[in-house]
Amino acid sequence: MEWACQIEKMDSLASIFDNIFALAAVISAAIAGISIIMERRRHNRKNLNKTGFMPWNLISVIATLGTVMFIALAIKMG
Repeated sequence: MEWACQIEKMDSLASIFDNIFALAAVISAAIAGISIIMERRRHNRKNLNKTGFMPWNLISVIATLGTVMFIALAIKMG
């Protein structure tokens, strides 16, 4: 009977990780979307002398890869 409780605890732990990976995927997708919007704003700026210092393209690529990775982990865990 004790092993049944341990299995239930492991299942609940797996569902928590599944939810964490899904949440991380949503947050990463939001970061990717925001960085794409910010790169577009930087590209279409009025004053060409006011350049930004954030590497929005790199941030969007890394966030997109993170989104794909977290979605894959959420699917695998679920």
